[in-house]
Amino acid sequence: MASRAQIAAYAASAIAIWSSLELYQRVRADPLDVYNFAKFVERAEPAAAMLPKSAPSGYLSDAGLDELKGQILYHSSLYTAAPRMMRNSAKSNAGQEFVVGNFSILDWGRIVRPYGLETFKDFGNGVALLRAAK
Repeated sequence: MASRAQIAAYAASAIAIWSSLELYQRVRADPLDVYNFAKFVERAEPAAAMLPKSAPSGYLSDAGLDELKGQILYHSSLYTAAPRMMRNSAKSNAGQEFVVGNFSILDWGRIVRPYGLETFKDFGNGVALLRAAK
């Protein structure tokens, strides 16, 4: 006959297994990355790889930092560019060679012109590396 301690151990094991399975099902149904941050990081990786390691770069987007989409675009660019320094400025006279363009629209050419920028490399999907127009 099983002792009380064995019965308690079996019960605790069953509860732990049941809880683990329930958590697994919840995570599968409702992923932890609800804002698809990983997708935005993957999108910005080609541009970040081309940034100089020793000089700061700028940032430009059509989505403002007062919107959730703008915050995700900006912070995913910062995260992807690390340890390179990036500032939220697209001014061509700010001492930066490149500006990362991370746009939620595909027709972003009208946004970069007022800043005196031109496309250095367009990675598609709304991501581009920009620099001062010559």
